[in-house]
Amino acid sequence: MNQKNMPPADFLSALRSLREARMSSDFSYEEVPAPRNIAPFSAALSLQTRENSDHPTHGRFLVFYNPEWVEEWQGNFRIVMMISAVTDDEIAADPVIKQVAWDWLHEALDASGAGASNLSGTVTIESSQSFGALRPQAPVSNIEMRASWTPASTDLAPHLEAWGILATFCEGDEPTSPLYPVRDLRSTHHHV
Repeated sequence: MNQKNMPPADFLSALRSLREARMSSDFSYEEVPAPRNIAPFSAALSLQTRENSDHPTHGRFLVFYNPEWVEEWQGNFRIVMMISAVTDDEIAADPVIKQVAWDWLHEALDASGAGASNLSGTVTIESSQSFGALRPQAPVSNIEMRASWTPASTDLAPHLEAWGILATFCEGDEPTSPLYPVRDLRSTHHHV
């Protein structure tokens, strides 16, 4: 790789900081391909529940970096995340669950100390039930959150930690499991 193609120092520093994020061992983490059409530099991690769970959860955490200031982001970096979890039908039917889930994101960002601005996103509740010739299955409800924000610094560890806390909330639990640096929890040999 020649000097011209080398990622900028700020982007490399941000990626190194992710290794230090302290995450729950209830999930496995894996580096996955990131979209390349949003910013010149990007990275992505996936998360999924390790064990058979009543509320299987999976998600994506993406880091986008543009060396040139992006007006829409109000910065050079943008964090984009998604969490999807199976939830109880009773919770899915609660008329305030979308607002509650959005509040969970704010709580997770506050708990991890992540400085975030320009926060936006959606909360979606989906329910499905099988009929007719399909094998009878219990109704299934999902909660899905998508959000993006601009980090206040190149230390992205608190942002990754907030994503992990949010995944735990969406699973229906409080974050009580021991936390470990994400570099020790990855399920593959890829390097963050």
